[in-house]
Amino acid sequence: PTEAKRRTVMVKLARIAGKLHELDTVALTPDEWTAAIDLIAEEIASLWQTDETRTHQPSVLDEVRNSLYYIEHTLFELAPQLYIEMRRALAEAYPGHDFNLAPFVHIGSWVGGDRDGNPFVTLAVTEETLRTQKALALRLYRSVIDAMYGVLSTSERFGVSGELRASLSADAALFPVEAQRFAARYPGQPYRQKMAFVYQKLLATEEGSSRPWRADRLAHPVEY
Repeated sequence: PTEAKRRTVMVKLARIAGKLHELDTVALTPDEWTAAIDLIAEEIASLWQTDETRTHQPSVLDEVRNSLYYIEHTLFELAPQLYIEMRRALAEAYPGHDFNLAPFVHIGSWVGGDRDGNPFVTLAVTEETLRTQKALALRLYRSVIDAMYGVLSTSERFGVSGELRASLSADAALFPVEAQRFAARYPGQPYRQKMAFVYQKLLATEEGSSRPWRADRLAHPVEY
């Protein structure tokens, strides 16, 4: 189970920890150092004047939102790093062997869905919990796509795989109107066009698109 701290308290502690890490790892100018110390002092002053726990009994959905804080600010960033480190370790231990690393990290939560006698965990609460979790996942994925736009600026002049071209053609068949817009906005930039299609799929998922999706369409990361 996660801690019972208020989200407000956790955010303040995270900001303090971030500034302390910055003081330890970044070569700051004297003015930047002073500004960081001042900010830490301000956060500490605000923290000790803040109630550590709520003055009222939190609802189940309050607990759900509290638990999602760890997903958003910890697990979402650390899980990919775990896969990177695992691939690196396997490459060092078994050089020359190409591992097809299957997903092995699965995140679950009982908050909002436990059926241990809590009368406040109703069907409606569980449905809202799932909607809240889905909304967070889609928002986090969209934030990654936004960041990738600035990275994947490679021109088609430097070569494009047949898999990517086939994937773009399949996406264009699903989103013909959007495909024209993406081609005009990112001419000669197939990777950015692909990111735009992925973003469009996330939006369609969030909006509950009525388009018929087949499971095999998104079965492979390259296709997605």
